Amino acid sequence: MNSSTSDKAKNYRSGSMILASFTAVTCWLAVIGIFYLGLSDSIRTESRSSPAEPMFVDSSVTSTFLSFTGFMLDTLYTLMPSFLVVDLDSQKVYQHFRDGSVRSFKVSTGTKRLEKGIDTREGIFVVQTKIEWLYSLQFDSTKVFNWLGFNYGIGFHSLLGWGYYRHLGRRPSSHGCIRMRRKDAEKLYQSVEIGTPVMVHKNNYARVIAFLCDSSIANPGDYTAEEASAIYHRQLQALYDGRKLLDHFPIIPLSTRTITHDGIPLGDRERVPPKQKLPQVTNIFTAVPAEHTRTYKPPPPPPLAKADMLLRSSVEEKILP
Repeated sequence: MNSSTSDKAKNYRSGSMILASFTAVTCWLAVIGIFYLGLSDSIRTESRSSPAEPMFVDSSVTSTFLSFTGFMLDTLYTLMPSFLVVDLDSQKVYQHFRDGSVRSFKVSTGTKRLEKGIDTREGIFVVQTKIEWLYSLQFDSTKVFNWLGFNYGIGFHSLLGWGYYRHLGRRPSSHGCIRMRRKDAEKLYQSVEIGTPVMVHKNNYARVIAFLCDSSIANPGDYTAEEASAIYHRQLQALYDGRKLLDHFPIIPLSTRTITHDGIPLGDRERVPPKQKLPQVTNIFTAVPAEHTRTYKPPPPPPLAKADMLLRSSVEEKILP
C-alpha cells in the first residue's frame, strides 16, 4: 500500500513539472509575440509617416540583394539568334546562341605596331555588311573571304594562305580587322545575320549583351540612331549614378537602325558603384508597363547580290586586313 501511494506521488510530481514547463514556454511565446506585434506596428507607423521618401537600406541588406544579381552592369538586348564577343586580351571570339551554347574561335586582331595598322577599337557594334569575298584595294588588292563588317573597314574575315594562322589566338597581327581561319570564318559567316551585335572589349566593360526572349516588351519604335544613342547614354549614366533600379528606359533592341558603324561605348567598370540605390519596398516587385507591346521582327538581311552591288566597292576602298 505504501509502495502504491509513493508511486502515485511520484507520478503527480512528474506531471506537475511537465505542466509547469509547458506553462513557462507558453508564457515566453506570448511575451515574444506581443513584443513582435508592437515592433512591427512601430515599423509600419514609421514607414507610413514618410511615404514619398525613397528607402535606402544598409550595406548588409544591399550586399545580400546584389549577391543574387551579381555586380550590376548596363544590359543591352538583341532579338537576333546569336551575338559575338571579341576578347582582345585572349584573342578569341565567342559566339553566344539563344539556347545557351557558346562556341569560340581563335582570332588575330589589329595592332598599330604595323605600318598603316590600328588597334581594333572597343565598343558595341552590329554587323553592317556581309559579303562572301572581296579585295582590299588599299593593301595591294589582297583577297579576303567571308567578310562580316561592323566598324567601317573593320570586320571578320579570312585570307588566302596559312602563314597568318600562327598568330591566331596568340597576338594581334592584322592592320585592324579580325582575322580567322578559313573554315572558322566560313562557319561564322553562315551562322551570322546582318544586325548581329558585336562586342569588342579588354575586360573593363560596364555593359553586357543579353537575349530578349519576350519580343512583346521590345520598343524599336521609330528612333533614329541619334535618339537611340542618347537613350543608351542615359542608361549608362544612371548606372554610374547608382540609379539603375530607379530609372526606367524603353527596351530598344540593338539593330542596324539604332547602331551605326561608329558603335556605342562599352563604359568604364571602374565608374560603376558597388551598390545601386533600391526603390521603395512596395515598388520593388511592381511591373513597369511597356510603352509599346507590339512584336518586333528583325528586318531580313539584304540578298548577297544586292550587298555586293551596293557595298563591295565602298568596302574595298577602306578595308584593313
